[in-house]
Amino acid sequence: METYCSHCGTLLPDSVNFCSKCGAPKTFESKPPQPAIKHSWAWVLLPLFFSFIGGIIAYFALKEDNRKTANQYLILGIIMSVIGFIIMIVSIAYFGASMRHVYGQ
Repeated sequence: METYCSHCGTLLPDSVNFCSKCGAPKTFESKPPQPAIKHSWAWVLLPLFFSFIGGIIAYFALKEDNRKTANQYLILGIIMSVIGFIIMIVSIAYFGASMRHVYGQ
């Protein structure tokens, strides 16, 4: 029976107790571990340009394959929304004060 290293996926002969590639102790895995699915870096553009909505879309598109990355994109969308909201409030306060000065109110 072929066994694979549970840590790095190297095929292990029956006579060894440790992986010759990574040194991990031998466990009885009948299939090689599945490599992590890598997604395009372009997914990060969704929360950057569309803030919270983009983060939600990226989260639901990626959560089945890579939960950690999906969570990071959702958090990025939330952060971008908060930054946009702060910029909006500061702009309203600044331009509102300058308009009162111009019109004498």
